[in-house]
Amino acid sequence: MPSSTLDNQAPYFRLFRKDPSIHSLRVFGTAVYPYPRHYNVHKLQPRTTKCVFLGYATGYKGVIGYNCATAKCVISRDVIHDESVYPFVSPITPQQSSTSSSGMNTSPIIISLPSQLESDSAGPDIFEGGVSVSSSSILAHSIPRIEPISAASPSVQFENVQHAFSDQQLQAILPYEASSPLPLPSNPEPVNTHAMQTRSKSGIVKTKQFQDYQGYFTCLTAGVELDAPYSYKVASYSAEWRQAMQEEIEALQSQGTWSLEPNPGNKNIVGSKWLYKIKKNSDGSVARYKATLVAQGFSQQPGLDFGETFSPVVRHTTVRLVLSLAAMNQWSLRQLDVKNAFLHGDLKEEVFMRQPQGYEDPAHPEYVCKLKKSLYGLKQAPRAWNAKFTGYLPALGFKISQSDPSLFVKHDGPDVIMLLLYVDDIILTGSNADLVQSVVDNLSSVFEMKDMGRLAYFLGLQIAYPASGGLFVSQTK
Repeated sequence: MPSSTLDNQAPYFRLFRKDPSIHSLRVFGTAVYPYPRHYNVHKLQPRTTKCVFLGYATGYKGVIGYNCATAKCVISRDVIHDESVYPFVSPITPQQSSTSSSGMNTSPIIISLPSQLESDSAGPDIFEGGVSVSSSSILAHSIPRIEPISAASPSVQFENVQHAFSDQQLQAILPYEASSPLPLPSNPEPVNTHAMQTRSKSGIVKTKQFQDYQGYFTCLTAGVELDAPYSYKVASYSAEWRQAMQEEIEALQSQGTWSLEPNPGNKNIVGSKWLYKIKKNSDGSVARYKATLVAQGFSQQPGLDFGETFSPVVRHTTVRLVLSLAAMNQWSLRQLDVKNAFLHGDLKEEVFMRQPQGYEDPAHPEYVCKLKKSLYGLKQAPRAWNAKFTGYLPALGFKISQSDPSLFVKHDGPDVIMLLLYVDDIILTGSNADLVQSVVDNLSSVFEMKDMGRLAYFLGLQIAYPASGGLFVSQTK
């Protein structure tokens, strides 16, 4: 903004000797069409939807749009503005009244002041548009003339009756400078001319009951969804997210993920970034605030800080085959989830990463992290984790399948155990439940795992167990 201390010039102009660019400024409240790729559940949803432009996001290069259909705010960088459309503006159409039922016309009427007001000082005339209007009589155009209502029609509704004069018009009618205030009427109660007996005429006041106010406010807050922050600056204002980031840093340091070293200068330095996700329970309540530190793998250079990146995953055909075998033989299905799976992988290349934002070493802020373990975001992280896990399975007696590199089979006499691996999700089944439990105990002693119990959801497949036996597999998500 221009300042008087700078000769009515803007600080930006004094600094750069040019006017600031305003091409990104848009009209508030206009229509905006974001690209909702991050919010869509499946690819058949609309490519865009009409929203209302609310402004620009803080700490993020994008605009905020209000989706009227879902009553949610979306943030997107890829938007199309239409400043000729205002979604919140609705055309005002004059209400058509029936002359047969209302008995009103729009003839002008002249309202005269009471004689008591005429005796006092009338004050100056009111000028409007160069025409002098006397304060003793006002000509009001297009004010409906209300016919007198007889007392024999008690069913007349008075809720829609509006005042014929606004506050400004009433101030013009009243004296400009009254020598003394007007005396109040002896009976301040409103005079009702209709014959209907109402609670206000009888002096009956109905007390308000608020027994259900808790349920009412619970209903209002039920539709409010928490959104995960999109930057460290936004997350740092929340105590929950600060605690989640602290837990992530402590977990990484306890596993010896990196060591601080001086910047080598001739090495590629990979960036780092915080990612945030709100994990919810089946009823929609918040289960956990999860903050993950990831490496910006797009800044890696092939042949310098990464080589091979391929990592196999189990095929869907193999999953259906194992589910069929478990259903036919009535085997139990167990599901395991490896916590921070990629952190278990060992790196063969030298990878240097910038210190996490907000957790720089105060003594050595210019140092960089030399990674010893694979980190989420690195191009070779999935391959390093897969090599670490599959390299341990032969010690438990598992052999890799020739048809699928993510299927492992263990034979122990007449018993057989099958293990399916999809990144960090594991399915275990077999003919001996005690043998399956021993495998779970051995894996948990080496890798930090979470026992999910009976298999219920895997790769978009929902597994149900009917009372008649067998499995019921569906896919609704």
